[in-house]
Amino acid sequence: CIRDRHSTDPGVSCRMLQTLLDGYRGTTLIYIAAKLGLPDLLADGPQSSDALARALGAHAPSLHRILRGLVALGVFSEGDDGRFGLTALGACLQRETPGSLHTAAIVWGEQFVGAWGGLLHSALTGETAFNHVFGRSIWEIWPQHPEFNQLLVPVSYTHLTLPTTPYV
Repeated sequence: CIRDRHSTDPGVSCRMLQTLLDGYRGTTLIYIAAKLGLPDLLADGPQSSDALARALGAHAPSLHRILRGLVALGVFSEGDDGRFGLTALGACLQRETPGSLHTAAIVWGEQFVGAWGGLLHSALTGETAFNHVFGRSIWEIWPQHPEFNQLLVPVSYTHLTLPTTPYV
């Protein structure tokens, strides 16, 4: 948890920076939860990782580790019986929840994370990172891929507070 971004304590500063560096992990785990539909599978109550893996045709030990990561983020809970349940945070990823972030999580995971990965190239060349990573602009790609358009249509950004300082 980042409490004081202006701390002069080097230990505190390094822990805060490590939290920022670890951000990709959370985004990736949330993307996987949304893509696999885990929050919807847990809507009727807690389930074991083995039961979820069977329902998804997934590798049970790998899915278990992903679920434990999502527990650490607060997206799911893990009971004493080892079954995983939905939290209020995880419910925001259910497809039918009003204001759901399900689609946004998928768009972030499939499009924007990759584009941000190309930002160094953008800084060095001036070329748009998305164009570099995907070979064309987002406006050329999305019309040719209905699955991308379908992902974006239900996304509502009205709930987001956008920074007043522009990013590169």
